[in-house]
Amino acid sequence: MSMFVFRMAMDLITIANKYDVPGLKFECQNFLEGNITVENAAEVLIIADMHGCSEELINASLDFIKSNSEAVKSQANWKTLVKQHSHIFIDHFI
Repeated sequence: MSMFVFRMAMDLITIANKYDVPGLKFECQNFLEGNITVENAAEVLIIADMHGCSEELINASLDFIKSNSEAVKSQANWKTLVKQHSHIFIDHFI
C-alpha cells in the first residue's frame, strides 16, 4: 500500500463524515482496517474516533496497538499524537 492511498483514505473519511456519504465512509473504513501498520495505527485510531467510524475499525486499531505496543510506541510521531489527542487515548486505554 502506498502512503498516498493511505492518506487519501484518511482524508476521504473526513470528507464522507462531513458530507454524510455513508457508502464512501464504509469503503474507506474497510480499506483502513485491512491496512493498519506500526507506522499508522495511532493515526487510524484518532481518525476513527474523531469521525465516529465503525467499532470494527476502532477495535482493529486498538488491538493492533496493544499487540504491537513497543513498535508502535517507538514511532517518531507517537508522543506527539498522544499529546495532541490525549482524550482519545485516555478514553480507549484507561
